[in-house]
Amino acid sequence: MDYCSIQNFHNALHDTGRFATIRPHCIEALCRTTHFAECRAVVANRDVLLHAPITNNAMALAERAYAILHGERGELIGNFTILHRELNSHTSIILEDIPQGEILESAMLTMSQEKLLSGLREFEERMRRADISHNNLRKQNIVVDRNGHWHPIRLYYTTIGYGGDSKQMEALYTEIKSVAQANNCLNEPLSAYRTEYIPLREGRRRMVTAEGVGFRDENGNMVIAPRYVWASDFDEGRAMVMTDEKMMGLIDTSGREVIKAEYEIVEYSARDGNSWVRQNGLWALFDYSGLQITEWDDREMVDYDIEL
Repeated sequence: MDYCSIQNFHNALHDTGRFATIRPHCIEALCRTTHFAECRAVVANRDVLLHAPITNNAMALAERAYAILHGERGELIGNFTILHRELNSHTSIILEDIPQGEILESAMLTMSQEKLLSGLREFEERMRRADISHNNLRKQNIVVDRNGHWHPIRLYYTTIGYGGDSKQMEALYTEIKSVAQANNCLNEPLSAYRTEYIPLREGRRRMVTAEGVGFRDENGNMVIAPRYVWASDFDEGRAMVMTDEKMMGLIDTSGREVIKAEYEIVEYSARDGNSWVRQNGLWALFDYSGLQITEWDDREMVDYDIEL
C-alpha cells in the first residue's frame, strides 16, 4: 500500500528519523492537493517540494509522469525524483526541486506584461516540442525566473500529447493582459515576504514575516496579524494555525479562532467541514463551527481523503 495518511506525513516531518535517506527541514506549512500532501522543505541544501501520496492511485500517476519526463522531455520542462519506500519503510516520496523565481500570481504584480507574455509564448513552445500536457496549469504551479522564463512545478499529472493545457493557457494569457502592469507592486516590497509559493486563496494571502505568519487581503492590507509560527491556506473559510508553543487551532477569514489554538493537532477537512483534534494523545471530532461532536478516544491516526 504505497500511500499514507496526512497525519503520518505531518508526524514524519517533525521526526525525520522516519525517512530512510533524507532529513528534510520543513520551512512552510503542510498543505494538500487531491492526491498528495505537500511541504516545502530544505533537503541537503536544496529548496524542494516533498509530496507524499495520500490516495491509492497517487503513485501510479506519479510513476507515469516520471517515465514521460525522463530524458529529453525533462530537460525541456522539468522532472522530479521518486524515493521508493522512503517514509516508514513502505511509502514512496516525491522530491521536486523548486526553480529560482516567484510564483506566477506574484510575478503578475512585479513583472511587466511584455515579459510575462513573452515567457508564456516561450513556455508554450517548449510544451509543444516536448509533446506533453501538464494538466494542472494554474498560477500557483508556475514559477517565473528573473528573466521571465516559466517553469512548471507539481508535474505529477503530466501526460503525453500537447494540447491538454489549451484552455488554461488561454485563461492565463487573458489574465496577464488584464492584470499585469510594469512594476505594479503592493504597498510594501514583496521581497519582505516569502510570497513565491503562497497563492491568494479565498481573498487571503498567507504571509511569512519576521514576526510570524499572518494573512493579507487582495489589496495588500494585513487582515490577520502575524501571530502564528505557521498556517495553512484558507479552504472553505477555514485555515489551520500553530502557535510558538506548538499548539494548533482553526481560524476563519476574519482571524477568529473557531477552534482555540490550544490543541496538540488539528486536522481540518474542507470536504465535510469537520476537524479531528488531538489533546493529551486522545482524539475528538469538531464540527465546522468549532463545536466538539464526539467524545475523546484513543484513535491512532486520522486518515481521510481531502480535495482542494
